[in-house]
Amino acid sequence: MFRRTLVNLILVPAMLLTLGVSLISAAPVGEEVRGSGPGFGSPFGIAVESDGSLVVLDYGLEALVRVDPISGERTILSDASTGPGPAFKAPRGIAVESDGSLVVVDYGLGALVRVDPISGERTILSDDSTGPGPGFGSPRDIAVESDGTLVVTDPGLGALVRVDPVSGERTILSDDSTGPGPGFKTPFGIAVESDGSLVVVDRGLEALVRVDPVSGERTILSGGPGPGFGEPRGIAVESDGSLVVTDAGLEALVRVDPASGERTILSGGPGPGFGEPRGIAVESDGSLVVVDDGLEALVRVDPVSGERTIVSDASTGRWTGL
Repeated sequence: MFRRTLVNLILVPAMLLTLGVSLISAAPVGEEVRGSGPGFGSPFGIAVESDGSLVVLDYGLEALVRVDPISGERTILSDASTGPGPAFKAPRGIAVESDGSLVVVDYGLGALVRVDPISGERTILSDDSTGPGPGFGSPRDIAVESDGTLVVTDPGLGALVRVDPVSGERTILSDDSTGPGPGFKTPFGIAVESDGSLVVVDRGLEALVRVDPVSGERTILSGGPGPGFGEPRGIAVESDGSLVVTDAGLEALVRVDPASGERTILSGGPGPGFGEPRGIAVESDGSLVVVDDGLEALVRVDPVSGERTIVSDASTGRWTGL
């Protein structure tokens, strides 16, 4: 009797261990590790630094997260606990200045915030108390012009706002009263073309709008023949001048011809499907990197085949640091 009990005591843990191994083996294939570090909360924007590192603006974490472009490792670059200065409230858009500084559009603060790329220190660059000019309404995204001037999309004002990078002064570049052409409805994503023209994703118009950087004149670049936009969000300019738009409604990337406005689906087929693609940027080799709020992931897209691969996601588990 004693011997049988002893055998059972040895066998049961062994059976449990075997069962545990079986359960691990049966885990979904998709649960592979894609980079260590805090998991994304609600990624909105993305920018590429000069050394190729990726910086993701995360609305849910109220943080900037730096991502290694090869390993997918995630580290907090700036948040309420990392770097001095006013904490983010509702960060939405991000851009990199020529000196490497990061500029963040914060809807909650109603401000532009400059972030030191090394220390994570945050300073207010422009808001109601910093720099003259009309106050922001609901700033959304940002682009840097060739001379370093910043341009912000503001759906609340129905306008593009130009911001002096030194003084923080704000001036209306284009709205119903500034520059001819169809008025903005909900301007979101923005990018600068090689000739200095601005291209704006307008969710309300379901169109791309090209804006003259001098006169503020607005013309519809794309919104006619071809697959219509569903819920366009972000935009980037490729090296050949082609425009690529993230579309949450279509769950796809749409490439737009900058001359004709023709739209073609670049990516939305085989591979891990998009959930809610938002911000987009172009890497030095031409690859596209997209932050997807639905997948809570950073996705790299081949610019030729449209193939999608997960660079970094929260498969290592939710971060409980908030």
